[in-house]
Amino acid sequence: MLTATLAVVALALISPAAAHGQEDNTARNKAFTTCLEKEVTGAQEQMGLNDKELKTFIRIINTQFARNPPKNFTEEEQAKNFSEIEDDARMALPQLKGEKIGEMVQTLKAKARHCVPATSKG
Repeated sequence: MLTATLAVVALALISPAAAHGQEDNTARNKAFTTCLEKEVTGAQEQMGLNDKELKTFIRIINTQFARNPPKNFTEEEQAKNFSEIEDDARMALPQLKGEKIGEMVQTLKAKARHCVPATSKG
């Protein structure tokens, strides 16, 4: 009985429908990060970042969303993600004041909200 159950679960996991769903998620995640990168790059002047700082910030963002792909996060999960981005930015960009990094993360939050509707299935 257990073997039959495992076989059914394995078939469901490797079925074309499951693979298609994973492809949809991968495409949606890529669209989100591409949108976010474009939006953050567009806000470079607003955030007052030079090119090197911008690349570092985008790398931090991409790394965080690679670890925790965008989905329907709870408010707690969203706060944790942005907190981790802020912590990583403080370590990677020590030349920037904490207040400035906080402003960068606030800008990122606004841009992330803008990108989510563009990548959601509707």
